Order: sequence, then C-alpha cells, then structure tokens
Amino acid sequence: MKPKKVLAGLGIFLLGMVLCTLLSRGIYASALPQVTLESAKRNALIHQVRANGNVRQGRELALSIEPGIRVSEILVMEGDSVTAGQPLFSLDLDHVRELMAQNEQEINRQRLSLATLQHNTELAAEQKNEEMLRAGQDFLWDRQQAAILLERAQEDKEQAERELAEIEAERPENGEDDPGYELWENEWKAQLDAVKAARRALEDAQNTVLETETKSERALADALSQEMTDAAMGTGRMELDALYDRQALLQEILDSDGLVWADRDGTVIEMMVSPGEPTPSGCAVLFADAKSPFYFSVLLDAEQKKYVEPGMEVKVTLGGSGADQTLSLTMDYLTELDSAPGTFSGLVKLPEGTGRIGQTGTLEVSVQSEIFPCCVPLEALHQDANQNWFVYVMEERPTMLGTEPVAAKRVVKLLDQNERLAAIEQGAIDGTEQVIVGTTKEFADGDVVRKKE
Repeated sequence: MKPKKVLAGLGIFLLGMVLCTLLSRGIYASALPQVTLESAKRNALIHQVRANGNVRQGRELALSIEPGIRVSEILVMEGDSVTAGQPLFSLDLDHVRELMAQNEQEINRQRLSLATLQHNTELAAEQKNEEMLRAGQDFLWDRQQAAILLERAQEDKEQAERELAEIEAERPENGEDDPGYELWENEWKAQLDAVKAARRALEDAQNTVLETETKSERALADALSQEMTDAAMGTGRMELDALYDRQALLQEILDSDGLVWADRDGTVIEMMVSPGEPTPSGCAVLFADAKSPFYFSVLLDAEQKKYVEPGMEVKVTLGGSGADQTLSLTMDYLTELDSAPGTFSGLVKLPEGTGRIGQTGTLEVSVQSEIFPCCVPLEALHQDANQNWFVYVMEERPTMLGTEPVAAKRVVKLLDQNERLAAIEQGAIDGTEQVIVGTTKEFADGDVVRKKE
C-alpha cells in the first residue's frame, strides 16, 4: 500500500473521529440544563405596600324622634347627602291625632289622680297637727309626774337619814351593859333598813325619770318631725309634666304636616324607619357629619404592617366615576384588631370635601431599606425542607478532558427581600461568582449545566 493512501486514510479516520466527538459533545451539551446567570449587586430594597380600602365617615350623628308614631313615607335613601332643613321622612297624621287624643285622656286621668292625692295629703296634715299637740301635752305631763316622784323619793330618803341620826344619838352610854341597849339596837337596825330602802327608792325614781324623759322626747320628736312627702305625689307631677311635653311635641309634628327634617348637613348612613312601621326608641336616622372629615380605611396583614407606621406618608387613590384621584396623605391611625390578631386597621384622614362614604380606593406606601452589599434577584433564592435559604452558583469542576461548569449549592442567610430582590449576608458568594436565576430544566447540586447563550 502506498504511503500516500495510508496517510489519506488516517486523515479521513481522524477527521471522522473529530466530527463524531464534536457531534456527541453537541448532543450532550444540548441535553444539559441551560441556565441564566446574574451577578450580586450592592443595592437598597424598595418595599411596596398596596392595600384596598374604602371611605368611611369620621363622626356619626343620630337623629331621634318620638317613638311609636307610624311612618308614612321615606324621602331619602342611604348614601344621600342632605342639608339642614331637608325633609327625611313623613309621619302618619291620622296616627298623630289618635295619639294626641289618647294622650289628652291620660292627662285628665293624671290630673284627677293628683287632685285626690292632694286632698288626702291635706287631711293627713290636719291629723298630724293634732298628733303634735297631744304629744306636746303628754311630754309636759310625763316630765311633771316624773319630777314629783323624784322629789318625793328624795324627801323620803332625807327623812329616813335624819331619823337614823337621831336614833344613833340616843345610843346608851354603857353600851351593851345598859338594860335598854337591846331595845335601842332593834330600833336602830329597823331604821337602818328604812334608810337603805329609801335610797333604793330614790335610785329607782331617778331611773324612772330618765326613762320617762327619753320616751317622752322620742314621742315628741316623732310627732314634731315633718312627714315625708308622699312619693306618689312627686312621681305623679313628673308623669303629668311628661304628658304635657309629649302633647306639645305631637302638636309640633301636626303643625309641620308630619315632616321630619335634618337638623344639620351630612350623609345618610342608615335609615332606622320604614313605611308603615312605628318610629323606634332611640336613633331614627344615622348621619355622617358633613363638617367632620372622612377617613380612608384599610386592613393590613402582619407583613405589610412591618413597613407602615402612624405618621408615615402614604398615597391614597380614590376610584369611581371619572378619573381616579391620587392624594399624598399621612397614616393617622394604625392598630391591631382584637377580633383578628395579625390584622391591622389603618385610617387616613381625607381633606375636607374629599371622598364619598363607601367609595373604594387603594393605599400605597414605598419604603426604602438600608443599602445591602449583596443583593440577588428573587428568582435565585430557594428554600429547602428544613426552611434553610440557599442559592445556586455556577463554578468550574476539573475533569479528564479539562473543566466543566456545574451548579453549586450555597446556603445563605436572608436579611431582607421584596418582590424583586433578596438581600443576603456577605460571604456565601464572592464578588466573581454569578447566581443562577433561570434554567431550561431542573437540576440539583453538582449537576453539569451550561450558560444560556
């Protein structure tokens, strides 16, 4: 075989081998996951909070009317703006006249009852005067009799003591040796017992005087004290006054043709009356005060609340008919709901004349974080089953044929994130490495990948 032919055959073989190698590597490379890479950047995160809400009243006012009067017609609807003096609803005039007739009968009955009570009170007063006179006379008589008894008891004691002294003065000089001593001693002992009895009688008389004075003074004090005014009289007068007031009120309703007007400017929030039904006790119409500014009300979850505080500037966009209205305002009130822990109620005061009750809108807040030295796209961030955060970077791994790119897992510490970027702690990746933010197919740690062209 000629050398030229051998060399030509060898060249063709080597060329075929090269072509087959290139073809196989091309097929192998086309089967690999193609990844998109981005470098970490130094950046600040912008947190956007967006929440839907609606306009609500700032201050509620109630309009009340005499209860129990039948309503004939409703002249406004909930949500209507009304001005002072504008008719809200009307009352049934026939029913008003019927109530006035019933009230007049009740007034007459109450007046008769009071007249009877007055007459009975006057009779009781006359009896009281007689009781007071008798009590005074009894008091003086009892004290006089007690004083007489005491004086007599005192005289008896003194007389007994004098007689005892006289007997003691007549004691025989020879004492017991005297023949008349025994007779004297018996007389002395008898008089001594009489003195003791007189003294006891005086003490009893003194006690009797004290008891008599106490009882007499109490009886006199009770008689002289004014009797408490019969509660029925006072209650009856108040009931009569209330009946007169009701009659005057019903007459005013009759004079106004049964119309009930708004007493101030406002927006009707709720009508508590219905045609054919009696007026309620309490509020008949609930208003939003037109002189009090409205509020834009929103509910925020715990994650949104992290970036919103009272006093912070917010943007409120009110929707509705025509072009939307965007306002730069201040978050006035923000508190957690007791009924729903983790949910926060926020209120933003609207400028005077802005908004309608129930009008919907959105609240937006933009908050810029500190500058983080290592921020990656949110698509690069992953979390494993143990709730650990990690990213993939592409690094070169040596092989027999050279180096090849592989995906390497790096556990990171998440510092902050928004809907676009994630800030991670420095050190997990260096400044030359790029993170994988997209892939054409799934891969795992250590899998060969190739950069998407």
